[in-house]
Amino acid sequence: DTPVDIGWGAHLFNELFYIHFEYYPLLIDSSFLLSLPAVCASDLASVSLTVSKKSMYTFSVCAPDGGNNLLLEKRKFRKGNHHFDLKMISLPYGNFVMQVHNKRKVLVAEKLFMKIQENGM
Repeated sequence: DTPVDIGWGAHLFNELFYIHFEYYPLLIDSSFLLSLPAVCASDLASVSLTVSKKSMYTFSVCAPDGGNNLLLEKRKFRKGNHHFDLKMISLPYGNFVMQVHNKRKVLVAEKLFMKIQENGM
């Protein structure tokens, strides 16, 4: 049978296909460590990071192909470990890359993640 088109929503996972791909995030700045769940099922994403020196960082997301960059938050961090929630309410369901830039607009970290409906399948 041919695949059936199913839009985002409660029945998204009625028909599943295994798709293999490889994603190798670049180790851009080893002094900045970012942790983000691979699947976000709510409008808040729990973020953990380790910063080696005090600075301002910008958190943004874009599609995996690099299009439609959306600013989520700009924050100043002290040296050390941090844990906070980022609001993802403005994002539609789908696959994204979170990018973190320092105050000089240099990319210091990126992570691939997926936003899905809160009650899952």
